[in-house]
Amino acid sequence: MLTEFEYQYLRRNKRRFKMTQAEAAAELAAAGIPQLPAFIDFQTTFGGYSPDEDVTYGIVGLNDEGDGEPRWSEQDELQLVRCDLENRTQIRLRLDQSGVLYYEFNPVAESFESYIVFKAYCDQTLSPLQWTFIDHERRATKRFRSFFDNLDNAPHVRSATDQYHSIHKNNQYFEISICGDRRLFVRPDLLRGA
Repeated sequence: MLTEFEYQYLRRNKRRFKMTQAEAAAELAAAGIPQLPAFIDFQTTFGGYSPDEDVTYGIVGLNDEGDGEPRWSEQDELQLVRCDLENRTQIRLRLDQSGVLYYEFNPVAESFESYIVFKAYCDQTLSPLQWTFIDHERRATKRFRSFFDNLDNAPHVRSATDQYHSIHKNNQYFEISICGDRRLFVRPDLLRGA
């Protein structure tokens, strides 16, 4: 269950549409997409939210003209549906029949709700302090490798972690891990003289 904090993250822009479960099921059927509970729940809970100007969440939407990409695919045992209607950032988010969220075809969150908790926490933490991303080249240097090593003692942020993504954070370092891809951020004052 999302808290008011996560809903504030979702409501950055006005919700563009909202559907009942019956409307969502009918829209999915009209688009040739199975009316699976995970898809209907996603559509009614998150459809129409646009946390930034580049993405509007939804499988189907009011007056959606689409972008020519199929919204429904089957890959091996997975039945995947694309869950971003308007997307100018080239993100390809998909849900499977159990509600697991995928980026392209890699799982990134146990559910869309877990993904929103993760995104809201990262946004709240990284934005105000303007943490600095340490790319792979900088991280390989001796100075930044020691920053990265210090994260071993940084506590897990359990509320924003699931089996596919995690956050470690202390007052100097912030690490995001999604499917094994680790991204390190440090406080800007640690970079002075670096």
